[in-house]
Amino acid sequence: MSDVQRFGPYRVLRDIGEGGMGRVSLAEREGWEEPVVLKRIHSEHAADVRFRRRLLREAEVAAGLHHLNVVRVLETGVIDDQVYLSMEYVAGSSLAHVHAASRPELVPLGPILDAIAQACDGLAYVHRFVNPESGKWMELIHRDVSLDNLLLSYTGTVKIADFGIVKTSEGTQTTSGVVMGKLAYMSPEQIRDEVLDARADLYSLGVCLYELLAGRRPFPIQRGRSVMESVLYDAPPPLTPQRPEIPASLVSLVEALLAKDRKGRPTEATAVAKELRAELARLGESPLFPSRLMEPPTGVPAKPRRLRPALPEPPSPEPTEVMQPEALPTLPLE
Repeated sequence: MSDVQRFGPYRVLRDIGEGGMGRVSLAEREGWEEPVVLKRIHSEHAADVRFRRRLLREAEVAAGLHHLNVVRVLETGVIDDQVYLSMEYVAGSSLAHVHAASRPELVPLGPILDAIAQACDGLAYVHRFVNPESGKWMELIHRDVSLDNLLLSYTGTVKIADFGIVKTSEGTQTTSGVVMGKLAYMSPEQIRDEVLDARADLYSLGVCLYELLAGRRPFPIQRGRSVMESVLYDAPPPLTPQRPEIPASLVSLVEALLAKDRKGRPTEATAVAKELRAELARLGESPLFPSRLMEPPTGVPAKPRRLRPALPEPPSPEPTEVMQPEALPTLPLE
């Protein structure tokens, strides 16, 4: 990018990508030492006042999350009538990139178990998050867990990304009626647009685990409707013919995570993490990914930059509008 782009106090270094919700860029902020990931929401989404207020509220909730395995939301607000979020920059790559880089071979078992266990640690923290002001359980769920949203730093830490648009269990649709999340990773209840709980995230994490173990998704992408029908009605192909060395206990865990009826799934991410680490201990394999799989994708800086444990509280940019989180009702598990 030859010309310097400014967005309030941010200097845009380069664009990373653009999706249906907005544009994502690598940027620097005045007064901060480390680069950040800047997400600017498309104006057509932010124009809806209710959607905009909800988005800002949910982003503010996400900004209160502080865990090693969750990408931090550093700042959120409105500049020049455009909603934005700035997030921690993770020097490394996604597990989707690691998975693609391993082909035609499969990723070793040890790193897979360690990475998904770390993701469970992050999910467990978020699922149990309590509003520090009200003392009430917030019932936060991610709703878009996928290999693309599981980032692996060069130091081996897995961080869950895109909690900047974290959701409560109230529903699964945007104001435009578009179901969020990637079809291949969605739980059956999310596809049916039912009220969600933590078990929907654990299902999606089970899809990630299956994909890394088998080298393919349990329900391959074809036409949108075909994937939805497979998620709702089909059993995933057995793991052992594709990878005979997988222990039966690990196969059982994957099958439980991918249960069509959420009543058959684990209810706590901490329990899943414990099982995965027990499997890793029994295998005695290294939890480290091979160095060849850690090469950054094209266009990503190869040298990691250390993030400080905590960033100073930044001054609010002008003009800005920041919403405070609201306490949400608690729903029992079915």
